[in-house]
Amino acid sequence: MKTRVFPFGILFLIFQGCVVSPTPLPEEAPVFLSDSRSPEASRAFQKALSAEESILQEKARIDYLLEGISACPYNFIRNGRSYDGKRAAAHLRWKHFRRRSKVKTAEDFIAQVANGSKMSGEPYGVEFPGKKRYPLRPILEKELKAFDEALRYKKTGSQPLE
Repeated sequence: MKTRVFPFGILFLIFQGCVVSPTPLPEEAPVFLSDSRSPEASRAFQKALSAEESILQEKARIDYLLEGISACPYNFIRNGRSYDGKRAAAHLRWKHFRRRSKVKTAEDFIAQVANGSKMSGEPYGVEFPGKKRYPLRPILEKELKAFDEALRYKKTGSQPLE
């Protein structure tokens, strides 16, 4: 009997990752995936600026999060193991592809794709310098908020919210 391996099956086997406590992000924790990252510098931001349809704008918001994860210098944690940003982004793209019919917004992406492992139930995390680990979800939520504020400012000229 032949066993069939699906193309994304290999990615799934690669990403058996890390445990992070589901505590909220402390005040002293870094809140962005990179200190030097600016929403305006991303390709996804430029797509969102020109997007007329809400579907295209939501895709650009999700792409922005994936770009940030891919370029992040920190380790991503999944089921007890750490991975670099490129591998973490590849895994999340695969999960997003599998759940594309259920994920309509960037908020859906964070909650249903980037929140944690469906197999173990453990939340995904990010390991910052000093081996401090924090949940990925609140970091992505803050990244998305900064993206949305920068986009609103660029489109309307109104000041970002504090």
